[in-house]
Amino acid sequence: MVFAASLARPTIASRLYLAAAAMIAWAAPATAQAPYDGVYVGTGRLLSGAGCAGRVGVAFPVMMRIAGGQAVMALVGANRGIAGPVAADGGLQRLAWFGDTGVTDRSAGRVTDERFELAYTYDWASAGASHCAYRYEGRRQP
Repeated sequence: MVFAASLARPTIASRLYLAAAAMIAWAAPATAQAPYDGVYVGTGRLLSGAGCAGRVGVAFPVMMRIAGGQAVMALVGANRGIAGPVAADGGLQRLAWFGDTGVTDRSAGRVTDERFELAYTYDWASAGASHCAYRYEGRRQP
């Protein structure tokens, strides 16, 4: 109720804040699309490891979104997966697991000519997973 009342009668401070925000938004340059931005759809495969998610050799669908030079591949719901910056040359060496703690991982790959390839390996001692090696690949969607 108090919040609704404060919306009905804006204060001078809130008016100044809104005016300043509008001026900043108007003056800010538009964000340019990074060269690799887009949605990539493909497959992933567990290659080897112990205590890993999935079965060795069995393909599963994946989707990687790249926006503003940041790649995100949700793998276990929307709150867990692999994310990180895409290098200027399309390199995917700095991707890391998000959504859980204690995961040690490595990534190597590249986005080139409308496709991506990624090798990703992790160890997660608290989950009993070790040397879990995956290969992901896919194509940019139109």
